[in-house]
Amino acid sequence: MRTIKFRDILTTADAPLSVRRHRHGTMDVHTHTFHELVFIRRGSGLHCMNDARAPFQAGDIFLIPQNRPHGYIVEEKDGVELDNIMFPDHLLSLAGEDLSRLTNWQILFLLQPSLSSELRVGAGMLHLDAQGVSELLPLLEKAEKLSSHTARPGNRTELLGLFLQILSLIVRSGRIGEQDGLGGYVSRISLILAEFNRSPERNWTLRSMADYLHMSPANFRLQFRKLTGIPPGRYLLEQRLRKAASLLSGTAKSIGETASESGFRDSNYFTRQFRARYGISPQRYRKNLRKKADHA
Repeated sequence: MRTIKFRDILTTADAPLSVRRHRHGTMDVHTHTFHELVFIRRGSGLHCMNDARAPFQAGDIFLIPQNRPHGYIVEEKDGVELDNIMFPDHLLSLAGEDLSRLTNWQILFLLQPSLSSELRVGAGMLHLDAQGVSELLPLLEKAEKLSSHTARPGNRTELLGLFLQILSLIVRSGRIGEQDGLGGYVSRISLILAEFNRSPERNWTLRSMADYLHMSPANFRLQFRKLTGIPPGRYLLEQRLRKAASLLSGTAKSIGETASESGFRDSNYFTRQFRARYGISPQRYRKNLRKKADHA
Protein backbone atom coordinates (compact mmCIF):
# COMPACT_ATOMS: atom_id res chain seq x y z
CA MET A 1 0.00 0.00 0.00
CA ARG A 2 1.34 3.42 -0.96
CA THR A 3 1.90 6.01 1.78
CA ILE A 4 2.01 9.69 0.82
CA LYS A 5 4.10 11.91 3.08
CA PHE A 6 3.26 15.51 3.89
CA ARG A 7 6.50 16.91 2.50
CA ASP A 8 5.80 15.24 -0.83
CA ILE A 9 2.57 17.14 -1.45
CA LEU A 10 3.88 20.62 -0.61
CA THR A 11 4.59 23.00 -3.47
CA THR A 12 6.91 24.99 -1.21
CA ALA A 13 8.76 23.45 1.74
CA ASP A 14 7.61 26.05 4.29
CA ALA A 15 3.87 25.83 3.47
CA PRO A 16 1.75 25.01 6.56
CA LEU A 17 -0.82 23.16 4.41
CA SER A 18 -1.72 22.46 0.80
CA VAL A 19 -4.95 23.03 -1.12
CA ARG A 20 -5.39 21.39 -4.52
CA ARG A 21 -8.20 21.03 -7.00
CA HIS A 22 -8.03 18.05 -9.32
CA ARG A 23 -9.98 15.37 -11.13
CA HIS A 24 -9.49 11.62 -10.92
CA GLY A 25 -11.22 8.33 -11.45
CA THR A 26 -10.98 5.14 -9.39
CA MET A 27 -8.03 5.29 -6.99
CA ASP A 28 -6.38 2.35 -5.23
CA VAL A 29 -6.30 2.17 -1.46
CA HIS A 30 -3.50 4.27 0.04
CA THR A 31 -2.63 6.23 3.18
CA HIS A 32 -1.05 9.59 3.95
CA THR A 33 0.69 11.07 6.98
CA PHE A 34 -1.61 14.10 7.14
CA HIS A 35 -5.33 14.83 7.41
CA GLU A 36 -7.25 15.43 4.21
CA LEU A 37 -10.51 17.36 4.04
CA VAL A 38 -12.31 16.58 0.79
CA PHE A 39 -14.93 18.73 -0.96
CA ILE A 40 -16.67 17.19 -3.99
CA ARG A 41 -17.21 19.77 -6.75
CA ARG A 42 -18.62 17.54 -9.48
CA GLY A 43 -19.38 13.88 -9.99
CA SER A 44 -20.21 10.98 -7.70
CA GLY A 45 -18.78 7.67 -6.60
CA LEU A 46 -17.89 5.59 -3.59
CA HIS A 47 -15.33 6.42 -0.92
CA CYS A 48 -13.76 3.29 0.55
CA MET A 49 -12.69 3.57 4.19
CA ASN A 50 -13.29 1.64 7.43
CA ASP A 51 -14.38 -1.45 5.44
CA ALA A 52 -17.24 0.58 3.95
CA ARG A 53 -18.07 1.96 0.52
CA ALA A 54 -19.84 5.23 1.27
CA PRO A 55 -21.56 7.03 -1.64
CA PHE A 56 -20.69 10.68 -2.25
CA GLN A 57 -21.99 13.38 -4.59
CA ALA A 58 -21.34 17.01 -5.49
CA GLY A 59 -21.49 19.24 -2.41
CA ASP A 60 -20.38 16.54 0.03
CA ILE A 61 -17.53 17.06 2.50
CA PHE A 62 -15.67 14.39 4.43
CA LEU A 63 -12.48 13.96 6.40
CA ILE A 64 -9.81 11.34 5.79
CA PRO A 65 -7.76 11.10 9.00
CA GLN A 66 -4.01 10.72 8.85
CA ASN A 67 -2.70 7.17 8.35
CA ARG A 68 -6.18 5.86 7.45
CA PRO A 69 -6.28 3.50 4.42
CA HIS A 70 -8.81 4.69 1.86
CA GLY A 71 -9.58 4.74 -1.86
CA TYR A 72 -12.18 5.76 -4.45
CA ILE A 73 -14.43 3.93 -6.88
CA VAL A 74 -15.57 6.24 -9.68
CA GLU A 75 -17.48 4.86 -12.64
CA GLU A 76 -18.24 8.16 -14.40
CA LYS A 77 -16.23 8.62 -17.61
CA ASP A 78 -15.13 12.15 -16.69
CA GLY A 79 -14.13 11.14 -13.16
CA VAL A 80 -14.82 13.20 -10.06
CA GLU A 81 -13.65 16.77 -9.50
CA LEU A 82 -12.71 17.63 -5.95
CA ASP A 83 -10.69 19.91 -3.68
CA ASN A 84 -8.23 18.45 -1.18
CA ILE A 85 -7.24 20.45 1.89
CA MET A 86 -4.20 18.63 3.27
CA PHE A 87 -2.84 19.61 6.68
CA PRO A 88 -0.92 18.26 9.70
CA ASP A 89 -2.72 17.31 12.90
CA HIS A 90 -1.53 20.27 14.99
CA LEU A 91 -3.43 22.78 12.84
CA LEU A 92 -6.74 21.47 14.19
CA SER A 93 -5.89 22.97 17.58
CA LEU A 94 -6.08 26.45 16.02
CA ALA A 95 -9.83 26.13 15.71
CA GLY A 96 -10.82 23.05 17.67
CA GLU A 97 -11.29 24.66 21.07
CA ASP A 98 -13.92 27.01 19.64
CA LEU A 99 -15.45 25.09 16.74
CA SER A 100 -15.68 21.80 18.64
CA ARG A 101 -18.64 23.35 20.44
CA LEU A 102 -20.58 23.19 17.16
CA THR A 103 -22.41 20.02 16.18
CA ASN A 104 -20.97 19.77 12.67
CA TRP A 105 -17.43 19.76 14.04
CA GLN A 106 -18.36 16.67 16.03
CA ILE A 107 -19.88 15.06 12.93
CA LEU A 108 -17.00 15.89 10.60
CA PHE A 109 -14.00 15.29 12.85
CA LEU A 110 -15.27 12.71 15.35
CA LEU A 111 -18.31 10.72 14.26
CA GLN A 112 -18.01 10.30 10.48
CA PRO A 113 -14.32 9.26 10.37
CA SER A 114 -14.80 6.63 13.08
CA LEU A 115 -17.91 4.96 11.67
CA SER A 116 -17.37 1.52 10.19
CA SER A 117 -19.11 -0.73 7.66
CA GLU A 118 -22.85 -0.07 7.27
CA LEU A 119 -22.81 2.71 9.87
CA ARG A 120 -20.76 4.99 7.62
CA VAL A 121 -22.97 4.23 4.63
CA GLY A 122 -26.19 4.78 6.57
CA ALA A 123 -25.15 8.03 8.20
CA GLY A 124 -24.59 9.98 4.99
CA MET A 125 -22.07 12.75 4.33
CA LEU A 126 -21.93 16.32 5.56
CA HIS A 127 -23.30 18.41 2.69
CA LEU A 128 -23.23 22.05 1.59
CA ASP A 129 -26.18 23.61 -0.24
CA ALA A 130 -25.81 25.97 -3.20
CA GLN A 131 -25.34 29.02 -0.96
CA GLY A 132 -22.66 27.30 1.09
CA VAL A 133 -20.85 26.14 -2.05
CA SER A 134 -20.89 29.67 -3.52
CA GLU A 135 -19.21 30.96 -0.35
CA LEU A 136 -16.69 28.12 -0.14
CA LEU A 137 -15.36 28.11 -3.72
CA PRO A 138 -13.66 31.55 -3.65
CA LEU A 139 -11.93 30.64 -0.37
CA LEU A 140 -10.65 27.37 -1.82
CA GLU A 141 -9.37 29.01 -5.00
CA LYS A 142 -7.55 31.73 -3.09
CA ALA A 143 -6.09 29.18 -0.65
CA GLU A 144 -4.84 27.04 -3.54
CA LYS A 145 -2.95 30.00 -5.02
CA LEU A 146 -1.46 30.99 -1.67
CA SER A 147 -0.34 27.44 -0.83
CA SER A 148 1.91 27.57 -3.91
CA HIS A 149 3.46 30.95 -3.01
CA THR A 150 4.22 30.83 0.71
CA ALA A 151 7.73 32.24 0.32
CA ARG A 152 6.29 35.73 0.00
CA PRO A 153 6.05 37.42 3.44
CA GLY A 154 2.52 37.40 4.79
CA ASN A 155 1.23 34.59 2.58
CA ARG A 156 1.63 31.84 5.18
CA THR A 157 -0.38 33.85 7.71
CA GLU A 158 -3.07 34.63 5.13
CA LEU A 159 -3.22 30.96 4.14
CA LEU A 160 -3.72 29.90 7.76
CA GLY A 161 -6.46 32.51 8.07
CA LEU A 162 -8.21 31.12 5.00
CA PHE A 163 -7.90 27.61 6.43
CA LEU A 164 -9.73 28.74 9.56
CA GLN A 165 -12.37 30.52 7.47
CA ILE A 166 -12.94 27.36 5.46
CA LEU A 167 -13.32 25.22 8.59
CA SER A 168 -15.69 27.74 10.15
CA LEU A 169 -17.84 27.97 7.01
CA ILE A 170 -18.10 24.20 6.67
CA VAL A 171 -19.09 23.50 10.27
CA ARG A 172 -21.53 26.42 10.38
CA SER A 173 -23.22 25.77 7.03
CA GLY A 174 -23.02 22.00 6.45
CA ARG A 175 -25.92 19.62 6.94
CA ILE A 176 -25.89 15.89 7.38
CA GLY A 177 -27.14 14.21 4.22
CA GLU A 178 -29.72 11.87 5.75
CA GLN A 179 -31.94 12.96 8.63
CA ASP A 180 -33.86 9.69 8.87
CA GLY A 181 -32.58 6.56 10.55
CA LEU A 182 -28.89 6.53 11.38
CA GLY A 183 -28.31 9.99 9.89
CA GLY A 184 -30.82 11.36 12.38
CA TYR A 185 -29.00 9.69 15.25
CA VAL A 186 -25.68 11.16 14.05
CA SER A 187 -27.22 14.63 14.17
CA ARG A 188 -28.71 14.07 17.60
CA ILE A 189 -25.64 12.53 19.20
CA SER A 190 -23.51 15.35 17.76
CA LEU A 191 -25.70 17.79 19.71
CA ILE A 192 -24.79 16.22 23.04
CA LEU A 193 -21.11 15.91 22.06
CA ALA A 194 -21.02 19.64 21.33
CA GLU A 195 -22.79 20.35 24.62
CA PHE A 196 -20.25 18.23 26.50
CA ASN A 197 -17.52 20.39 24.94
CA ARG A 198 -19.32 23.60 25.88
CA SER A 199 -20.20 22.66 29.46
CA PRO A 200 -18.67 19.41 30.72
CA GLU A 201 -19.00 20.72 34.28
CA ARG A 202 -22.81 20.39 34.26
CA ASN A 203 -24.26 17.79 36.59
CA TRP A 204 -25.00 15.35 33.80
CA THR A 205 -26.76 12.05 34.43
CA LEU A 206 -27.78 9.41 31.93
CA ARG A 207 -31.36 10.60 32.29
CA SER A 208 -30.50 14.27 31.70
CA MET A 209 -28.38 13.36 28.67
CA ALA A 210 -31.24 11.35 27.18
CA ASP A 211 -33.79 14.06 28.02
CA TYR A 212 -31.61 16.65 26.27
CA LEU A 213 -32.07 14.69 23.03
CA HIS A 214 -35.67 13.56 23.74
CA MET A 215 -34.59 9.93 23.77
CA SER A 216 -35.05 7.10 26.22
CA PRO A 217 -31.96 6.42 28.40
CA ALA A 218 -31.60 2.91 26.98
CA ASN A 219 -31.78 4.01 23.34
CA PHE A 220 -29.52 7.00 23.99
CA ARG A 221 -26.84 4.82 25.57
CA LEU A 222 -27.12 2.30 22.72
CA GLN A 223 -26.85 4.89 19.93
CA PHE A 224 -24.08 6.85 21.68
CA ARG A 225 -21.92 3.78 22.07
CA LYS A 226 -22.70 2.60 18.53
CA LEU A 227 -21.54 5.92 17.06
CA THR A 228 -18.60 6.79 19.33
CA GLY A 229 -17.43 3.36 20.47
CA ILE A 230 -17.52 4.32 24.16
CA PRO A 231 -20.23 4.87 26.82
CA PRO A 232 -21.45 8.46 27.35
CA GLY A 233 -20.09 8.60 30.90
CA ARG A 234 -16.59 7.74 29.74
CA TYR A 235 -16.71 10.35 26.99
CA LEU A 236 -17.90 13.01 29.46
CA LEU A 237 -15.11 12.10 31.88
CA GLU A 238 -12.54 12.68 29.12
CA GLN A 239 -13.99 16.12 28.39
CA ARG A 240 -13.91 17.04 32.08
CA LEU A 241 -10.28 15.98 32.35
CA ARG A 242 -9.38 17.99 29.25
CA LYS A 243 -11.02 21.07 30.75
CA ALA A 244 -9.16 20.49 34.02
CA ALA A 245 -5.85 20.24 32.17
CA SER A 246 -6.64 23.51 30.42
CA LEU A 247 -7.42 25.23 33.73
CA LEU A 248 -4.23 23.89 35.29
CA SER A 249 -2.16 25.26 32.44
CA GLY A 250 -3.92 28.58 31.97
CA THR A 251 -5.03 29.70 35.44
CA ALA A 252 -3.80 29.84 39.03
CA LYS A 253 -6.95 28.19 40.42
CA SER A 254 -6.49 25.75 43.26
CA ILE A 255 -6.85 22.02 42.67
CA GLY A 256 -10.22 22.10 44.43
CA GLU A 257 -11.45 24.97 42.26
CA THR A 258 -10.15 23.26 39.14
CA ALA A 259 -11.96 20.06 40.08
CA SER A 260 -15.23 21.85 40.79
CA GLU A 261 -15.18 23.96 37.62
CA SER A 262 -14.46 20.85 35.56
CA GLY A 263 -17.46 18.95 36.91
CA PHE A 264 -15.85 16.92 39.72
CA ARG A 265 -17.64 17.14 43.05
CA ASP A 266 -14.83 15.36 44.93
CA SER A 267 -11.25 16.63 44.53
CA ASN A 268 -9.79 13.27 45.64
CA TYR A 269 -11.77 11.47 42.94
CA PHE A 270 -10.62 14.12 40.47
CA THR A 271 -6.98 13.55 41.40
CA ARG A 272 -7.30 9.79 40.94
CA GLN A 273 -8.93 10.16 37.54
CA PHE A 274 -6.42 12.79 36.44
CA ARG A 275 -3.50 10.58 37.42
CA ALA A 276 -5.06 7.62 35.59
CA ARG A 277 -5.43 9.71 32.42
CA TYR A 278 -2.18 11.73 32.40
CA GLY A 279 0.11 9.55 34.52
CA ILE A 280 0.85 12.29 37.08
CA SER A 281 -1.05 14.24 39.71
CA PRO A 282 -2.68 17.61 38.87
CA GLN A 283 -0.07 19.36 41.06
CA ARG A 284 2.83 17.74 39.21
CA TYR A 285 1.17 18.46 35.86
CA ARG A 286 1.07 22.18 36.69
CA LYS A 287 4.64 22.20 38.02
CA ASN A 288 5.93 20.51 34.88
CA LEU A 289 4.23 23.10 32.70
CA ARG A 290 5.78 25.93 34.73
CA LYS A 291 9.22 24.38 34.43
CA LYS A 292 8.84 24.17 30.66
CA ALA A 293 7.75 27.81 30.55
CA ASP A 294 10.70 28.90 32.68
CA HIS A 295 13.17 27.16 30.36
CA ALA A 296 11.52 28.30 27.16
